[in-house]
Amino acid sequence: MLVTHRRPQAEQDRLHGIMCAAAADEALRQELGKLQESYAETLVKRGRAEGRAEGRAEERAVARELILRRGRTRLGEPSSPQHRTLAAIEDLAHLMAMFDFVHEAASWDELLSLPPDPSDPS
Repeated sequence: MLVTHRRPQAEQDRLHGIMCAAAADEALRQELGKLQESYAETLVKRGRAEGRAEGRAEERAVARELILRRGRTRLGEPSSPQHRTLAAIEDLAHLMAMFDFVHEAASWDELLSLPPDPSDPS
C-alpha cells in the first residue's frame, strides 16, 4: 500500500481514486476504502494518544514548578541533586502529595523522601 498519510489531502484523494479505478471489482474497491479509513483511524488514535501523553507530561511539569515555587519560599533553593531528584519523579499523584506536604517539610531532603504513597512509609 502506498504511504499516503504524509501527502497533501488532495493528493491522497487522487491516489485513492486511482487505486479504486484500477481495482477490477467492487469488492476490491470497497476493501481499498476500508483500508484507507482504517489507516486514518489509526493515525487519529495515535494522535490522541500522543496528545494525552503530552498533556500528562505538561501536568507533571506544572506540578514540579508549583513544588519548586512553594518549596523555594519555605525551604530555600534546592541543590542541583535535589532538583534532579524532583525532575525524575514521573508519578503525578506522588508530585501532588509532595505539593501538599511542602508546608510540613523541614527540608528539601525530607520533602523529596516522601514515599509515592504517603500512607505507605516503606
